[in-house]
Amino acid sequence: NDDVLVPEELLAALEAGWPAGPGVGAVVPDVLSERLGRSESGCLVRRRMGLLDTVQRPLEEVSRVDYPCGAAVAMEAELIRALGGWETLYAPGYWEDVDLGLTLAARGLRVVPVPGVRVRHLHGLSMESLGDRRTRVLSERNRILCSLKHASPRELPLLLAVVPVRGLAGLFRDPAVFRGTLGAAGRALRAWRHRRGVRIP
Repeated sequence: NDDVLVPEELLAALEAGWPAGPGVGAVVPDVLSERLGRSESGCLVRRRMGLLDTVQRPLEEVSRVDYPCGAAVAMEAELIRALGGWETLYAPGYWEDVDLGLTLAARGLRVVPVPGVRVRHLHGLSMESLGDRRTRVLSERNRILCSLKHASPRELPLLLAVVPVRGLAGLFRDPAVFRGTLGAAGRALRAWRHRRGVRIP
């Protein structure tokens, strides 16, 4: 990201720390968030009633990493090309890193942290011009899009029932949820018509 401060030796350190053997899709440094005052690289994905949620903990507190913190990640060029690069469905906004982690996991590949390799993240500066309200709407929209894209056939009916109800409740509780839900519906339908991104049966 353009709001990450990296040491000159970062790429060499990540390459040197790349684990031997198959099954590694990406390696990540320990990303220290200036805003949080701690590491944000222990990235975990949870699913509640079909809807994805994320948690970012310090690396030392987690036993696995589900997705790379989008601030800094290294992958083999051949794999990046095979995946078609970053998913543009979410632009501008968040959740492209979650999407990447789930896409790698579906291919049987892991995200592996490289201990001792650190970068500083001036968290949020790349989205600052959008303002807090717009950023929250985009984050909610993209959470729904990512949940749709990666829902199993078993999870999808529940998700399609929960999202509209949650969106309508946002009219009274949180306008960002309502607007994000509308935005997700519009973008999902456009993506489906163009046969890319979101899978809708």
